[in-house]
Amino acid sequence: MIRFAEAKQRVLDSIVPLDEEERVPCTQARGRVLARAIHAPHPVPNHDNSGMDGFAVRLADLSPEAETRLTVVADLPAGSRLTKPLQAGEAVRIMTGAPIPPG
Repeated sequence: MIRFAEAKQRVLDSIVPLDEEERVPCTQARGRVLARAIHAPHPVPNHDNSGMDGFAVRLADLSPEAETRLTVVADLPAGSRLTKPLQAGEAVRIMTGAPIPPG
């Protein structure tokens, strides 16, 4: 077994920089590296979304001094949208990637 530093150096020694950029179709781009960063013309996704499974609640309904009980009024899987804002005392079970409901 070789040491990490030697393995790293072997990889770096095997890199051959290109003098110029080339354009290839996406279907032929596998295994290649971008010559420069690309940026989406608009946010992707185009909404605030849940980073993990959990519950969407209204901050105004939470109290640091007392227990908070909310009624779960909907399940929100990724790909679906809640059209009405949460009302006082309501929560929504929300899955990773789902849009955060209004309110």
